[in-house]
Amino acid sequence: MSITKGWHIELGFRRLRYALSINDKSMLDNFKETCYTIDFNTLFVYLKKEDDEGFIACPNAALEHFLDGLIIARRGRRSNTVERNKNISE
Repeated sequence: MSITKGWHIELGFRRLRYALSINDKSMLDNFKETCYTIDFNTLFVYLKKEDDEGFIACPNAALEHFLDGLIIARRGRRSNTVERNKNISE
């Protein structure tokens, strides 16, 4: 089952935000952890309901960066990431 069929991305994005009590600044900080550039206005549009004027669907790439940033913020960066990537290219 694909993520778009089984789980409505925008609904999940909003629910995750409220379930974890993440404020706007923390959400933007999670994006910054993965070097993904997003401003408050764009985030605000992504968090709107589908019926609201100006709604834009959150792209999968943005959601992926947010979730990666959330993991980094909660767990911390892995120290062996660079070493693993080096081994892959050899």
